[in-house]
Amino acid sequence: MGQARERRDLVAPEIAADKTAPMYLISVRSEEQVSRGFGGAFWGWLIFGFVLSVGTWIGRDLGMHSDLPVSTGRFYAAVALGYVAVYGPGWVWMVYNSMVDLRQRVRQAWSQVDVQLRRRHDLIPIW
Repeated sequence: MGQARERRDLVAPEIAADKTAPMYLISVRSEEQVSRGFGGAFWGWLIFGFVLSVGTWIGRDLGMHSDLPVSTGRFYAAVALGYVAVYGPGWVWMVYNSMVDLRQRVRQAWSQVDVQLRRRHDLIPIW
């Protein structure tokens, strides 16, 4: 993954030093493997953040108090809900950006098909 642009002499990306060049992802993995990787990352970060947010408060309370009040369970639930309330919009934002990126890649791919069809059409002589 990096900055690249389309070569002028053939349909292929080339490494670009230009910071305004679009980002390209060239991978040997299939689309299904990439999707599975994103799914695993989603669940992994969700669980990690949840454990971290609740675990921080539990560790703080256990380190400072020997007798925990009854309302502590409600506080932990509020912390967990707060984490989900922050994580949810972040996830929606990430999915939206991924869908926009996918739409742009599909448009670019169809554009490449059009370019190849025009090149073939230009090679066929008109009688």
